[in-house]
Amino acid sequence: MKPLFLALFLCFFIEKSQSQQAIEDIDRDLDKFNSLILSKPPEAHFFLKRAIKKSENINSDSLQSKVLCNLGYYYYQTNQSDSSKNVFERSLLLSKKVKYYRMLGYAYNQLGLIAVDKGDYQKAISLHLGALKIASAHHIAKMKSNALNNLGNVFLIQKDTVKALEYYHQNIINALENNLENQLTNGYMTIANLNIYSNPSKANIFYSKALILARKNKDLKTQLTIEICKTNMSLKSKKSLQKAYYHIQKSIAIENELKDASLLYYIDINLGDYYYYLKQYSLAEINYLKAENNFDKGVDLHIKLSLYNSLSKLYESKKDFEKSLSYKEKYRE
Repeated sequence: MKPLFLALFLCFFIEKSQSQQAIEDIDRDLDKFNSLILSKPPEAHFFLKRAIKKSENINSDSLQSKVLCNLGYYYYQTNQSDSSKNVFERSLLLSKKVKYYRMLGYAYNQLGLIAVDKGDYQKAISLHLGALKIASAHHIAKMKSNALNNLGNVFLIQKDTVKALEYYHQNIINALENNLENQLTNGYMTIANLNIYSNPSKANIFYSKALILARKNKDLKTQLTIEICKTNMSLKSKKSLQKAYYHIQKSIAIENELKDASLLYYIDINLGDYYYYLKQYSLAEINYLKAENNFDKGVDLHIKLSLYNSLSKLYESKKDFEKSLSYKEKYRE
């Protein structure tokens, strides 16, 4: 009996080792997917598909919930909202079954973001609070920061600035206590953005804090965002147009290094505004139209509204009333 027992044990050990190796391979593919999804979605999709294919041969609800969460995130980033929602709901059920709290909280947070996109703010709050409860109960600091920030965003959309700030400050406290530099950077950016027009001095203080962390972590995208925001602040006064131009040039330099076109429309809009204030209408038109051509499904509606309004005013200044009216109609629609 002993040799038979030993043989069975060895078979079990080998099978378990192979399974563990396969899971590690899948995790590597998922890590690669997450590193590429924002900058190179097609390449990211290759690694995701490979991870999904490998996971089909492994009977693990925990692994399946993780793979589904990544698939849901892919759908969310590629503007396939309904598919994303369905996949996250499937992941949520599996995560509950096996008490995989990290994926459970993640699914709640992502479903909350989808609810916000659909304008269902009460459902979004409920989902983000669900993620916050899980994160607090199981000491998952990163998830807690994300949930706090998401809650702040929902209240801000509803113009409840007091409640939004309450959650944003809780995020900063949690991020500081747990050395979460990405979440802390995001927290500083959020407070800065809230004060960009009402209290520019305070906004600059928080942008500076965020910039220190962004440079430390070589986070070019956040550095670019800060330069774009500082441009916006400077463009509000004709006295600071040269400062605005300085930040635009910094934005272009970072974009050239980053090689990520996802924020190009902001740079083009800012260049358009800069030339419009200088009454160089032909250059303003070139940059506004470049911004419009860079729009895709992921661009916030308020940005489109702002551009249509700017184009309407530009063409009115150029006495091209037909085009001015056309953009007014786009704005109204």
